[in-house]
Amino acid sequence: MELTTSQRRRFQKLTDEIDRLLDTDRRFFERRPDRSYRLRRAFRQEIEAAAFMGHALTDLPKGKAYFVLIHKITSAVLIRVFLVGSTDNETDVPDTWLQALFEQRVSEEPRLGQIEGMIERTFRNGRPCR
Repeated sequence: MELTTSQRRRFQKLTDEIDRLLDTDRRFFERRPDRSYRLRRAFRQEIEAAAFMGHALTDLPKGKAYFVLIHKITSAVLIRVFLVGSTDNETDVPDTWLQALFEQRVSEEPRLGQIEGMIERTFRNGRPCR
């Protein structure tokens, strides 16, 4: 997919904004070192950036919202998965529930499991981030 100059600028701006917003996920796990999963509402910028990457997240019906399920591989490596749920969904739920939800998504999308496995092998074996 070839982006125009203005699209490239917009995508760069979005990724810069998302990087700052993702600090909330990093801080969440710093404050809760016993946790490996987090569920939160998706940021508008994440939804817009997904469209640039070919994952057009459509407008949702009333009462539905995009959520992000985050899986912490290491303190520096997080995997994000988009989900759709009710706008009134509780996001402060136990890790065991979120782990089951993540594993369900892996079973629905085997490629996600492959990516997770590669990341875990790379970063849990002490290789440096590149």
